[in-house]
Amino acid sequence: MKYARTSPDTKTSAEFAAALLFGFAVCLSWGYCLVTGGFNGDFFGSAVYLSEISLGAIMVASLLPYVVTWQLYKRIRKTTTRVPIVVSQRVLNCVLLSTFAWAMLVTKAYGVGIMGAEIYRAPAGVQVLIQISNRLDPFYVAVVYILASPRKAKFDLLAIALMIALGLMRSGLGAFIYVALALGCKYYYKISYSKRTLIILFTILGLVIPSVTGALYGLRSQLRNEKTAELTIVDLLFAKLVGRLSSYSNSAYIIQEDRSLSFSEQQLDALYFPKQILGVSVHSVFLPKTTPEKILILSDGSDFSLGSFMAGIPGNMWMAFRRSPFVPVLNAILLLLLVSLTLRISNCFANPLVAKSGFLLLLYPLTSGVASEFGNLLVTLVLLAVVFRIFRPRAHAKSGISPSIPGRLSC
Repeated sequence: MKYARTSPDTKTSAEFAAALLFGFAVCLSWGYCLVTGGFNGDFFGSAVYLSEISLGAIMVASLLPYVVTWQLYKRIRKTTTRVPIVVSQRVLNCVLLSTFAWAMLVTKAYGVGIMGAEIYRAPAGVQVLIQISNRLDPFYVAVVYILASPRKAKFDLLAIALMIALGLMRSGLGAFIYVALALGCKYYYKISYSKRTLIILFTILGLVIPSVTGALYGLRSQLRNEKTAELTIVDLLFAKLVGRLSSYSNSAYIIQEDRSLSFSEQQLDALYFPKQILGVSVHSVFLPKTTPEKILILSDGSDFSLGSFMAGIPGNMWMAFRRSPFVPVLNAILLLLLVSLTLRISNCFANPLVAKSGFLLLLYPLTSGVASEFGNLLVTLVLLAVVFRIFRPRAHAKSGISPSIPGRLSC
């Protein structure tokens, strides 16, 4: 059996619909700032002083990364791989279970990856293992698992349960975004085939999302020991949820508060962007002490060591420009290289859904603008490609174009 490797259609493809969701979040954030005169997201409650023209220009700049990535994706999807990578379900099961088992173990034992917590401490030998294992992001693995596995509940529910469990252990809600992206892509054609199904689905989501969003943010606040404030449904949806799917407000805040941030921006290492990439792909010793994300959280009065705020690509580039006009040029070149390599690696997979994983998983790094997230995604896909290339099914070793081979959930 051979897979049909078709190029994406802007009217029907699941990945285009996912990109539209993030682009729509940018537009909603722009509208929120314009109408209410205040920021959403991390800087909810702060007033907006930028002109309407400036707000509009930042919106265009925030949408541009998605547009460029989509154009690159369309071109790369037209290319073919001589020997596509076949994903063995049995190997995939082992990778998923071992990755999450280790991630949960070190999170429980040493506090690895917990949001809003101090940097973990572990014995020297264990720390080396943690640093090596961090090259394989469990959430990215789970998305590939959902896309590569047969359309059966036992496969989907396993990955969903593991993602949500690890996400809550680490006091984050990002797992729900990955679940939505993976399931939306996997069942997109089945859902979008019927208008009636779409109407029913959107009606249910419209009724459920406000209450679920409130419950999830309340749970996150409890996990992080944060104080909670009563919010209206409008603020909950537009200030919190939309602010999570868009970094527009943070980028606008950076440009608005340019004078107050100028001293911190000068402290940026001119090579902070490549160093962030090397920090996740080679060794943490390369990680720069000061990054745009750390500068942002400091500007809010929060603890430097307990987290960061996403600057977005426009905000990141603006801070880089304030450091030196040459820095954003270097950053842009590296960004395009990382995006292109990620798309090319995912395009090497035989399964057409897995071939879309690179674009789908790029959507959130394109939103946050964090260099280490781009690097981590690329490294994870490369490692998965190597593993599946080495352990590809013998029966299909020559053709390399067969579907994922079902196997039991145990190793």
